[in-house]
Amino acid sequence: MSFSGSYPHAFGGCFALLTAAVLAASFVPAENSPARVVAMAVTAGCCTTLVAHRWTALALSALAVVLAVALVPFAGGVAPGLLTAAVPVALGALLGRGQRWMRTRSRADEGPAI
Repeated sequence: MSFSGSYPHAFGGCFALLTAAVLAASFVPAENSPARVVAMAVTAGCCTTLVAHRWTALALSALAVVLAVALVPFAGGVAPGLLTAAVPVALGALLGRGQRWMRTRSRADEGPAI
């Protein structure tokens, strides 16, 4: 099992997640935390679609959840804040990974090119 093919996308994914978090924190008001979470969920989905290795995608998903939780103010309490931030981002990452899985499965079913 080699991780060498995932390194460029993993570094790019980390950079994209950090950039999205900084931009969401800078330009979206704190009262609009759902917009911040949606921005992180979309970015996590895009990053996990590009990464070929599943453990790298899992690490990027975990980073996205941590960054999204850091962006959400805990006005209603810690547990609801964690759930409202973590669930959409994890779902976005899962959808991105599912897109990757469906794309690779359809290519494998086509058979060898002649």
